[in-house]
Amino acid sequence: MKHNTKFLFIIFSVLLTFSANNFNNKSELNQVSSEADSVLVPIIMYHRVYNHQEKGEHNISPAELEADLKYLKEHGYNTVVIKDLIDFVYHNVPLPEKPIVLTFDDGNRSDYEILFPLLKQYDMKAVLSIIGKATDECSAPNQQGIRQPHLTWEQIEEIAKEDFVEFQNHSYNLHGDYGSLKRRSETTQTYQQRFSTDLLKLQALINEKIGIEPTTFTYPFGKISKESYGALINAGFKSSLSCYKGNNKIVANKPETLFILNRNNRPSGIGVEIILEEVNK
Repeated sequence: MKHNTKFLFIIFSVLLTFSANNFNNKSELNQVSSEADSVLVPIIMYHRVYNHQEKGEHNISPAELEADLKYLKEHGYNTVVIKDLIDFVYHNVPLPEKPIVLTFDDGNRSDYEILFPLLKQYDMKAVLSIIGKATDECSAPNQQGIRQPHLTWEQIEEIAKEDFVEFQNHSYNLHGDYGSLKRRSETTQTYQQRFSTDLLKLQALINEKIGIEPTTFTYPFGKISKESYGALINAGFKSSLSCYKGNNKIVANKPETLFILNRNNRPSGIGVEIILEEVNK
């Protein structure tokens, strides 16, 4: 996996953040041999699944999604969620052979109408990172005219009753031009306060609606500021998802390997088998 200078700086910032906090969560870790176990885990990044012909970098058809699930099933891949990675790192809970994570960003309505039934049909799991503001807007009355409908809280509550989906935090309202980046006019303190307030608002909403507290932050547009790490850790997050390409080496007793996880975008026309071939080179 190739890293540019900026990416290496980000990784270094994560390590510094954990060191500065003296691994406040170290007591949660199982003390095992100094030679920690590690597992390679690819993550595939999806967005919208459409019933019509609109395809592209972030849109695929239901047939393409089903073909991916069939391929993974037939080739021995086991879908896991972020909780499984956290349990491996913190508690040495073994992962299955050939683990893979399927992530779906934004909480689009197609997650309910198309993805969820397919996950049940193929007995597979996925991670859904929802946008709080979009969910609130689509849950309000008289929303038939919304151009890109998202999940409603009612639909999320229905999905959450099953074990096929894990919900994570994609910000309440950080999908503007800056994403979750620090603005030039902001001090670190002002940025971290604004960033934390947004994330914690969605944390509280998800907890209120379905009784869980997300463990993972999915960066909008993959835009990352180094100043976000301390805020994430202080807010109790144990993982974050980026848009960097590549595989992920998850290491037992090393929480920093759960942050800035690489994800490989699945565009229309390029099946998951081609993506995995590239990732595993």
